[in-house]
Amino acid sequence: MRLSKQFLGTSLPPKDHNDLRTSELLTDGLVAHFSAAGIPFYMPVGKAILDNIEHILRDEADNHGFSSIEIPAIMGNDLLEDGQEVGELFRSKFMVLTDRMEGYHLLSTPEMLFVKLAGTTLLSHRQLPIRQVYMSDFFRQIHDARSILKGKQFRVFGGISLEKDRDGVTDGLASFRTMTESAFNRMGLPFHVERNRGPLDCEYFYLTDKEGDNLVLPGISTEERVKALSLAMAYHYAQDKKLPMRYRTEKNDNARLHLVTYGLGTQRLLYCVMDHYHDNKGFNLPSELRPFDISIIPRSERELDTAEKVYGIAKKTGYKVCLDDRYKFRGADRESAADYMGCSQKISVSPDSIFVSSRNEEDAIILPDVQSVEAYITGGTQRSTLPNPIIR
Repeated sequence: MRLSKQFLGTSLPPKDHNDLRTSELLTDGLVAHFSAAGIPFYMPVGKAILDNIEHILRDEADNHGFSSIEIPAIMGNDLLEDGQEVGELFRSKFMVLTDRMEGYHLLSTPEMLFVKLAGTTLLSHRQLPIRQVYMSDFFRQIHDARSILKGKQFRVFGGISLEKDRDGVTDGLASFRTMTESAFNRMGLPFHVERNRGPLDCEYFYLTDKEGDNLVLPGISTEERVKALSLAMAYHYAQDKKLPMRYRTEKNDNARLHLVTYGLGTQRLLYCVMDHYHDNKGFNLPSELRPFDISIIPRSERELDTAEKVYGIAKKTGYKVCLDDRYKFRGADRESAADYMGCSQKISVSPDSIFVSSRNEEDAIILPDVQSVEAYITGGTQRSTLPNPIIR
């Protein structure tokens, strides 16, 4: 990625970034831009981080036996009658379509889609359980949209589990919990989980002393409120209602299906990851999450050809690389930008040298020529006289 080709009108990091809230840093144009309150653009850097998060979620879902599907973003209003009762307050938040699309609304809660699907598909006990996940945009009419934390259009990693009995429901809920905790642990994200809160089997929270809701979480305190953000939840859907979903048992009897539903807000998860890994230089994300491993910094336009060669070599090695060719900013400012984005390594190209340094300031080296860059990064045989790689 060439940073000169991005919508970056100001220097990085933002002035006094350590005094700003994480949500302010994420909506200044590097990660996200909002065309209106609650309606986000994800810029290339933010999209890269979000893609990395979603990759981990999908990967952990696959590891735990869930199939991935794609669901429609438009629902018929008549489907609402088939599922769990929808209160008027919640119904008022649906984005209802008009004109030729009258009778439809934009996706806001998807369980009824699966009720309809299961009700019109012949299901045998041999097919159960059916456990699936999806990644989709949801839409809500809300007046108090707050940037990346609460939006009118927001990304959801959701899932369903169709089970044949209560034991299956228990297993399905446990699968969602295991998948969620595996993903959070893989991201290195601390979390707090509350179990058996009313109809919810589980709800996951990120605890913060800055932004978030003031909540009573019995697992922490039954009296004092704590600042937290809800990230994910799972529960047995409409367990007291006879949903129009049936399957054939081993004895060929007609039996009731049970639906477990799950949802995780990926925008909130992005916020929590960035907040957790925020340090005095910027965002020090782990390798699996960060947008770039290496930033190539030509000191001036005269070094562009050499920087392009280094850029190509670094990309071939499989690392995530950006080329910071924003010449109106000083080299030192672009090095600070690399640290702010969490690049583990900076390669500065000068007329007479290639200088490599790490974000942690523990390692630095001068390479004699372009050919030595690949050997250094990959640990090739020509590296025998060079220090250990500094990409971590």
